[in-house]
Amino acid sequence: MQIDVGAYIADLLYEHDSVNVPGLGGFQSQYKPAEIDRVQGKLHPPSKDLHFNENLMVNDGLLINYIRKKHQLSYAEAEQAVEEYVQGVKQAIEKREIIIFPRVGRLYRDYENKLQFLPDNTNFNTEAFGLPTVQFNPVSQGNKSAVAGTEKTDSSPAAVPPEKMLTATIADWFQRYLPYIGALSVIIVGVGIFLFLRDRDAAETSQEKTPTPRINQKPSREGSGEDIASLDDPEDISDMESEAVDPNPLDTEGSTPRPGQKYAIIAIGLFRDAGNVNELSREIFKAGYQAYTEPVGRLTRVGVRVSYDSERELERALEDIRNQFNSDAFIFQRRVE
Repeated sequence: MQIDVGAYIADLLYEHDSVNVPGLGGFQSQYKPAEIDRVQGKLHPPSKDLHFNENLMVNDGLLINYIRKKHQLSYAEAEQAVEEYVQGVKQAIEKREIIIFPRVGRLYRDYENKLQFLPDNTNFNTEAFGLPTVQFNPVSQGNKSAVAGTEKTDSSPAAVPPEKMLTATIADWFQRYLPYIGALSVIIVGVGIFLFLRDRDAAETSQEKTPTPRINQKPSREGSGEDIASLDDPEDISDMESEAVDPNPLDTEGSTPRPGQKYAIIAIGLFRDAGNVNELSREIFKAGYQAYTEPVGRLTRVGVRVSYDSERELERALEDIRNQFNSDAFIFQRRVE
């Protein structure tokens, strides 16, 4: 009988502040009070901060006993199911795959080979369960002195405030020159549209004439079809819908590097749709880089092949690629020709 051990961790976190997975680590939660986000104008209810501690490998009995009661198993059978699950998780992590714990979060290794945990937005605080995030708009208090000042009246020219005189002058200027401003605005918009269409036609012509490189390597793991699914920010891993095949695949064979040249593969994301693969490869070529693709099962990894002589040069290239394509891009391979 196949038992999804990871699906039961969330059930236990509603009742316990800590749940250990023997041999893997422990999930710990800590009370988090309600907070106000003044920038976005949101009030968040009380919740629990969730963390993963890989040092908590001791069996606390919670998970095994919960599975034992859930499936009417003996303790030894439930313990064996947990051990097999942990073994599979460790093997997947070593292959740099992302492990998803339903309603809990995602566990993976980043490009520095460090174990990272990205929690979901589930609120495990039972006292605040069901309370939504509230949107609010702060009300600023008006200028009381200005309101009080309206009670005074003075018909003399000296009583007119300087700011009101300036406002009247600006309004008069706009009223006088409004037709000219409107005509100038129409001209600027027309010129802008003309330049945009011209540049777009030139870009399309350049795309048709310019081939882009593609290099195929061995496969690794699954990912998304439309949005970039990176290892350091795996929020879009679940959006695997499209399976369209591009009728015009991108043909991109790179030039032969000189012997002894060091190069690295910087991974950007995984895709299911061939059209998205070719589109991103074209964008990489436009940015002045050599595109890299490799099949990963039914998916395709897209990245950049970068030649370098020093680590500093490689770090600058990684930073530039993160800025242009995906902030979670990472160094996937290093090789020497």
